[in-house]
Amino acid sequence: SPGCSPINDQGGMGSCTAFGVVDSAFNYELLQIYDVFGWDFSNTNNLTSPRYVYVQTGIDLGGTCPSGGRNTWDIAQWVIDNGTSTEMNAPYGSRSASLFNCTADWTIPAVQDAQVLKINTRTWIASVHPTSGKWHLNDADIDDVKTVLREQERVVPFRTQVDFDFSDPDYANGEAWTYDGNNRGGHAMCIVGYNDSIGATGAFKVRNSWGLNWGDDGYCWISYESMKHSTAGVYAFYITADCDVDVISRFCPTTPFLFPVCGIRIPILYPEYILLTWEPVVNAVRYVIYRDLQVEPWGFVTAPEPGMPVEFMDEQVGDYLAHVYCVVATDGNVDSEFSSPVVGWLLNGT
Repeated sequence: SPGCSPINDQGGMGSCTAFGVVDSAFNYELLQIYDVFGWDFSNTNNLTSPRYVYVQTGIDLGGTCPSGGRNTWDIAQWVIDNGTSTEMNAPYGSRSASLFNCTADWTIPAVQDAQVLKINTRTWIASVHPTSGKWHLNDADIDDVKTVLREQERVVPFRTQVDFDFSDPDYANGEAWTYDGNNRGGHAMCIVGYNDSIGATGAFKVRNSWGLNWGDDGYCWISYESMKHSTAGVYAFYITADCDVDVISRFCPTTPFLFPVCGIRIPILYPEYILLTWEPVVNAVRYVIYRDLQVEPWGFVTAPEPGMPVEFMDEQVGDYLAHVYCVVATDGNVDSEFSSPVVGWLLNGT
């Protein structure tokens, strides 16, 4: 929760999907990457725009505005392809449906924001219920969500049906809600934590978009049993974004002398070694590679000739486990921040 942007209020619009994906998950991801460069949620230039995504997806994907909903999974893919503006350049505006601006009257700065503020990946977490045929989270999926929260330290957008009792539990005192099948409609939110001691078998802490006066200062607890319900139609996923020097230059107040390494790729799996490649950093003369732990360097690479990509070949693997790599650029005196991590493993021919 402390890494999330301030709780927002979607008002009378059907824009919960945009809030769950960009206002909740993407905002969180951006802060994790760019906090060291001064990313600040008190600045609307460092907040993504739910209105931009909601309105534009209505045009591109089909859907009415302001009352119509969207598909949460599709919203994430749309932001991968098209990006989003900032709240500064595409403010949400009125929470009243009769006054909400559904027109795509974007300014040039709003469109320019969206050219660089893009999600990189989305990863699905859900299964088909064996009796109803609807999406739900089984025990393995719930463990996957918990692993993403705990190990990756990422939040998890999801959608579910809600009933007419959704607002009733005393969330501030640890009560959890469980879907009872009395369908009120679909809703998108974002999982930000979990507690195995809340409810009968445990519950997820969930960030909603109904304002600070709802639930526990905008948050609630949803039981694991609700996620497993046969007709709740629950699916979840997580998103990732990679460090982008264009984002730092456009949105961050602190521009580093030495940019971090961005866009590390493992393009092909090999049976003998793990190959990492990335674009060179201006002013960098050497790169320090860390594997699994950011304590002792694992290897070094000298900056290549101008215009050539940088490559590091890890020939000291010796197993088929996944290994996590981070890279630091250096000019000999100043070191960059750590890159975003990338995971690779050997190709097992058998």
